[in-house]
Amino acid sequence: MLKRIVLILLAVVLFAFALLGAILPIIPGFVFLFAGIIVLSWTFESVRNWLHKLLHRFPRIEKHVLKAEEKLKKWLKIK
Repeated sequence: MLKRIVLILLAVVLFAFALLGAILPIIPGFVFLFAGIIVLSWTFESVRNWLHKLLHRFPRIEKHVLKAEEKLKKWLKIK
């Protein structure tokens, strides 16, 4: 339960950075947006299903998102 709460808070922080990136040209907001969606997909089944449907529609992006997901899991030490 604690892990789920921490992941949701992390996703909220990433979305806040994405919003900040939309306002400030220095920060690439889309990176934080994708990271937030990936983190939410670990917690919510509906977000995971939506993400996989979206990635199957755009196979060129799928390999990049999956690679980013592996890096996030390694960085956050999540199995």
